[in-house]
Amino acid sequence: MSKLTQYPIVLNSSDYIELTCELAGAWLESTYLDPMYQEDDEGGESYTEEAQEVFEDWLSIVEGVLASNRIFKEGDDRLEAHNDSN
Repeated sequence: MSKLTQYPIVLNSSDYIELTCELAGAWLESTYLDPMYQEDDEGGESYTEEAQEVFEDWLSIVEGVLASNRIFKEGDDRLEAHNDSN
């Protein structure tokens, strides 16, 4: 697989987190067949425990794909490793 760019792309933390969570959430919603959400006593909504685990798996995959294409969050240790190898 070719890399997106030969130079790393560094996103600020909030943009990186928003991007990775949106991608992982979209992946979860398109593949998860069981109920994803639960409501707490105050009416707040969150993923079920199982859906949260699947979301975290997708998030890890998304982060890995971005890193393999040299897209990092500022301060990411993988960015430092990338810089050291060049």
